[in-house]
Amino acid sequence: MLSWSTIEFRFQLETKKELSNALDAIKWGTDYFIKAHPQPDVLYGEVGDGDSNHACWKRPEDPSNDQNSSSDLAAETAAALTAASVAVRPSEAKYADELVVDAKQLFDFARKFVITMVFTRTAFLLLENSTPAVDMRTSGCGQLHGLNVLRMIKRNNNFKKTAGGLLWFLPWNNLQYSATASLVSAVYSKYLTDAKASLQCPGGAVQPSYLISLAPTQADYLLGQNPKGMSYMVGFGSNYPTQAHHSVNKGPKCGDVSRWDGDVVQEGCSGPECVGWGNSWWAG
Repeated sequence: MLSWSTIEFRFQLETKKELSNALDAIKWGTDYFIKAHPQPDVLYGEVGDGDSNHACWKRPEDPSNDQNSSSDLAAETAAALTAASVAVRPSEAKYADELVVDAKQLFDFARKFVITMVFTRTAFLLLENSTPAVDMRTSGCGQLHGLNVLRMIKRNNNFKKTAGGLLWFLPWNNLQYSATASLVSAVYSKYLTDAKASLQCPGGAVQPSYLISLAPTQADYLLGQNPKGMSYMVGFGSNYPTQAHHSVNKGPKCGDVSRWDGDVVQEGCSGPECVGWGNSWWAG
């Protein structure tokens, strides 16, 4: 998503002198992926199961002996490296070439093998076996999903919003979907404007102006223009979460899931009137 937004809005980022920050953020992630991929058929990655992880908050270095089939991790990493190569190529062509080499190796790896994750103390080592893997074409699915999001937003106002104006999709970590909807709206507004077209939906035509007007409302909400005046980006502004939902930060003992001091919690809150990260919920 970061690479996609940088590719689409490179000129705007450069004008605001933020392009170097965006590229540095992308490379922070891709440098990690390169180090995690030391050989063509090897990829290191952190994995876990949401239910068991929340039932037992322990340190990542404590082994769990879980086995997971995860061809999708290799394929998703390949997609991320490919997108990043496009974003960085105008300024760092050699680095972009390196990303493409790694991406091709990982994509071939994901297609040819089922990947079994074997615990190695601090991460998981991906090893291949002889069973054909499922081809995860995640990037194309993501594009189609983005279009569906826009159509859902327009079709007879078929979407929910919190009282403060945040798009509401799911009760668990809804902010990731709102942020994605913001980017998708801005990008498709650009596409439609360039094509001098509109998006045809069952509820009527969606004009580029409608989409571009939606995007900043979601970004502004996340950064502090909400009923609590809280920025949901840690480190941005003066009022943001200081005790994030994080097992390593909380403590090493299994089962110790007591609330932190300072959390604003609404027990049983699961509707669009709530905004939440993990198990901590704020009124929206």
